Amino acid sequence: MVLSENVKVPRAAAEPAVKPQRNFIETGLVAIDVFVGGVEQTETDRFIENLLQAYVSRHGTEAIAAAKEQFFLNCGKIFAEDDNYHQRIYYFLNHFIFERGLSPTVRATPFLEYLETAEGSTTPVDGFTHSLFKITKIKSDHLFLKDLLSEKKIRVDKQIGQVFEGIEKNDVFQGFLLHQAAQTVLSRGLIFHPARSHKIIANLLKQERKAQKFGKDQLLRGLAKTQLKHTRLKHVDPKLVYLENPMPVVPL
Repeated sequence: MVLSENVKVPRAAAEPAVKPQRNFIETGLVAIDVFVGGVEQTETDRFIENLLQAYVSRHGTEAIAAAKEQFFLNCGKIFAEDDNYHQRIYYFLNHFIFERGLSPTVRATPFLEYLETAEGSTTPVDGFTHSLFKITKIKSDHLFLKDLLSEKKIRVDKQIGQVFEGIEKNDVFQGFLLHQAAQTVLSRGLIFHPARSHKIIANLLKQERKAQKFGKDQLLRGLAKTQLKHTRLKHVDPKLVYLENPMPVVPL
């Protein structure tokens, strides 16, 4: 799934195993590639892809474009040449699908719209958790995490087609966990914070528990924006970047 400033919206959904032919309509605001996760899709990739396709067919792309601009304002603007562009876009899509209302007057998310129509039927996702997590244990087919905001311990299972590579015990990241009937899985679009920021983040969370100055949403936005700044200041010690810790105040 890729969103950009050049609009290319497929006229109809295609099967995910094959790249679509060029059959687009120009609308001027946002581009939606119907394939979430590329050719190696997980079950939840297909679920999110289908939600987005259904949403666009009912409501168009205007709300997605507006939400993307607001997201950039709060969490930092990303560009196609950024190393973490696709992860950030997917993080935005998770936010749009699970958290953000469709418009200022309609406060149902695409996920809630789906649950209303799927009531009583089997669904690949029945809930989500958006938070800041620490990896406490890594196994071949599952992870153990600690939710640093709720302090709950969570087991995350590997999905078919998913690999746990490039991660280590004690890594700290923010993102979405998707809950299914018998398990919890990782969504894409995770934002990993550098090791030299972990103590600063821990202190920030400790202060927040005492003063309750920012709240969960604002903390996550501020940390996302700080991590993006860090990726663009690779020559600067991450500790210095995170000590600034900008906290956006514009509501999503």
